Amino acid sequence: MPAQYTLTEQKFRQTDDHADAEVRTASFEGVSIIFASGFQQKEVKRTDDRTEPFLDMYFCLEGSSRAHSYDNPVSPTMGDAQHTIFYTPEFHGYYSISSPVIRLLSIEMKEPFFERFMSDEDGFSDRFWERVRNGEAASLTSRPMPVTGRQMAAISDLQYGRYSGFMKQLFLESRITDLFLLQMEQAQQLQGLRPPRIRPADREKLYAAREFVKDHMLEPFSLLEVARYCGLNDFKLKKGFRELFGATVFGYLNELKMNHALQLLRDTSRSVFDVADSLGYSETANFSKAFKKHFGQLPKDIRHHD
Repeated sequence: MPAQYTLTEQKFRQTDDHADAEVRTASFEGVSIIFASGFQQKEVKRTDDRTEPFLDMYFCLEGSSRAHSYDNPVSPTMGDAQHTIFYTPEFHGYYSISSPVIRLLSIEMKEPFFERFMSDEDGFSDRFWERVRNGEAASLTSRPMPVTGRQMAAISDLQYGRYSGFMKQLFLESRITDLFLLQMEQAQQLQGLRPPRIRPADREKLYAAREFVKDHMLEPFSLLEVARYCGLNDFKLKKGFRELFGATVFGYLNELKMNHALQLLRDTSRSVFDVADSLGYSETANFSKAFKKHFGQLPKDIRHHD
């Protein structure tokens, strides 16, 4: 059954006498991606009351921010280029921004979505996930971690990716998982731990996942469908796929699509629009940009060069 895609995006601006902020959001199936940036003349506070649990991948890219919970008065201040992962069963309090400038990314996941990332087999995060399962507030690390170059590259992709349709949601899912893995790996390294090797049984499942992607490359699907098909959760699927095949699931799918497009352009008389449409691109311009990024030339130039 084809996946149902309900990606919604918003962009709005908030201004008053003391602050000017721009917020961009993208939401689908239990996850919200929030980019916010702004300027403020004095400390800004925003109250929040939640009774639904959520997991937050939080990146303070510039400035200084803090969550103040009435139930838990001790919370760290996030500074320039710092990040963390935390779980909150419920939140009653307020968020404050004390710096003149702020840029942040918050990826908030509801329970059905973040359950896909749970894993107790890395020898590191089991205590964190145990607290999550018990409904207790938890943070992956005791202190915020510094944002790395690889994390910034994934964040830039999230912010400026030009895909559309089901490819966009799959792209966003992929980059969210990339960021999660990079955060987990960094936390492990800070503790002096090495990630575990892929088990033989999981290796077979990863090969099955690769075949699924290959067989369904022209159909809409989600990472969750791939994970369910091969019997792995998102965490194991994405982490193992990258380790075993040297590419992410989305990267492998994009490679298949671009090679298929090249073959169609060379061996058939189909227009660039038709080729883009057959690959799931709702806009030809986005396909052309992706094709040029992959092959170094535009689709319309293929037949000319041949």
